[in-house]
Amino acid sequence: MPESNFSSMIHEEENNKFPRLLTEIEKQVLFSLLPENKTGYKSYRDKISTKLVIGFARFAEGNLILGNKDSIIDLDNPSSPVFALGEIELKDNHVDVLIHEEEEEKIEFDISYQNDAVNLNSILKSWSYSSWIPGMNAPNDDSAVREILIVKDKFILAIAPVHEKIWLHNIISGVNSIIPISNFYNSLMMNKNVRNSKTLSSPKSIFRNLSTFSDNDLSLSLFAYDKYFKRFNLNKYYSTLTSRVIKKNNFSSYFKKDKYF
Repeated sequence: MPESNFSSMIHEEENNKFPRLLTEIEKQVLFSLLPENKTGYKSYRDKISTKLVIGFARFAEGNLILGNKDSIIDLDNPSSPVFALGEIELKDNHVDVLIHEEEEEKIEFDISYQNDAVNLNSILKSWSYSSWIPGMNAPNDDSAVREILIVKDKFILAIAPVHEKIWLHNIISGVNSIIPISNFYNSLMMNKNVRNSKTLSSPKSIFRNLSTFSDNDLSLSLFAYDKYFKRFNLNKYYSTLTSRVIKKNNFSSYFKKDKYF
């Protein structure tokens, strides 16, 4: 592909008329985060291919929304959780890419870059959290990842302290769902009954102190997070949890604390 001025492509008059098709550069960049060999990401590719760019999201330029021809954008609603996240390193540029989870048949995405020239023939390296599978170190820098089995043959929680990222790996679909640090940390602190304001206001301390939290602590915090945000429907797996993952009496006792939810 010849070098393209990505910024001018976005600002060209025809690309500011919505709805429109994705440009080839936009499609290639988005697909770089959606590996075809994982069913969850392959289905997302197929979904994106059927949608139109219907307008700008909050930050304009590379922050756009895909939807159906008659979809209405409501910027009063917060962005949905992140579905895929990664980077493309070019010879003379750096592109950050983010795709949100589909919500009300719309998909928000963001493509940001250091300068206007985006030549996808000059890729030096590209990586995303989508490519991670159990047993691998963190993408990009090969740093350590802690894995916690949540439900056998279904879910693994992954925490990358150097990246300061947490994600849930779906063994069946291959999808790695990024979990917001603050929300997970709040659940962890409630689990540990921590009330110190300084500690509560330092969510990234979870990565510095990761070794102090047991698998049970982290598992319970994930279930509490999901009970509130309802992203993964983990509650239905409660009866299948083994004592190795979490003790039933502790789990039941914690989930009776409805005042937290």
